[in-house]
Amino acid sequence: MGVDSETGPLSGGGAQGVELTVDGGVSWSDVTPPGLTVQGGRHWISGFFALNADDAWVTYGGVGSEARQTIIATTDGGRAWRVIGPEPRWCELDFVSISNGWCPAIGAAPGSATVTLYRTTDGAHSWRVISRTSIGGSAPGTLPYGGDKEIDFRSVTVGWAVFEAPIGTAQLFETEDAGRTWVARHVAPAPHSRDGGMFAGEPVLNGRYGAVGYNIDRRAGSRTIVYMTTDRGRNWHPVIPPGPAEPWLVDTLTARRWRLFYGNQILVTGNMGRTWRTITSNHRSPALFYAYNSPTGPVAPFASDEVGWVVQTEPTSVNTLWRTRDGGNQWYRVTIPGT
Repeated sequence: MGVDSETGPLSGGGAQGVELTVDGGVSWSDVTPPGLTVQGGRHWISGFFALNADDAWVTYGGVGSEARQTIIATTDGGRAWRVIGPEPRWCELDFVSISNGWCPAIGAAPGSATVTLYRTTDGAHSWRVISRTSIGGSAPGTLPYGGDKEIDFRSVTVGWAVFEAPIGTAQLFETEDAGRTWVARHVAPAPHSRDGGMFAGEPVLNGRYGAVGYNIDRRAGSRTIVYMTTDRGRNWHPVIPPGPAEPWLVDTLTARRWRLFYGNQILVTGNMGRTWRTITSNHRSPALFYAYNSPTGPVAPFASDEVGWVVQTEPTSVNTLWRTRDGGNQWYRVTIPGT
């Protein structure tokens, strides 16, 4: 096996690819871009983002820290792929339309992170820096250096940055001008905030209402709550789920309708936590959240009140995909080619 600092291992990598289903997992199509079915050299898939069943982007390149990454895209569900251009640097693609997207490059440091936020308005053909946070500080209107963070956009103008805090309550920032300026939103103290916590995913807003999960890393064991807003995200207040403290996976279908998963239990509310009911499923999952309370794959739990998906990691470290069509009562495993 050869090694190159620009490419990483030149041979010996495992299989890789992209599969597409448009019938709920009954059938799958191999839509892997040409030349990317096997890892190696400058052909390691490093990123993927799908806007819908037709429009998607893949980044590939070497595995060295300075290795060039190339963006390719499809507009016909993977039947044809075309080279778009280089990724600005190691970052995460995030699109809200075929033209408008961002690529946040978030650095790593103990309890802190730099940010370089790139934006495109031509489908990734060109990029420009619109916000930057350097080591040790930040300028007014940019994100703070302190705290690990994740960035996600909901529209051409609105995006959120969610934080993790080792002590105290994590921060939440919003932009309303496509990422050029960021504003801290008021977050009421979380229970047991001395233990630290982190926002579990990105806020979902519908009108003036919104919700987002939040995990508290208590010494007695993790627990998850939900933060809600009734004033378009300016102020956020905690909602404590009923029953024992558990590390729930929070799925906000809408601002008002939430589902919380753990083991074989699903807590369901349709009124922002005023009342709850419990579903006992036929399938018991392990704790489904890891960093930022996300499943270990790009699948969100529920697409509607009835149809849902979950990716879980088995003891063998293999990811498996499960689906429900009755709101979570019954789950069955979906077979994906190549897994």
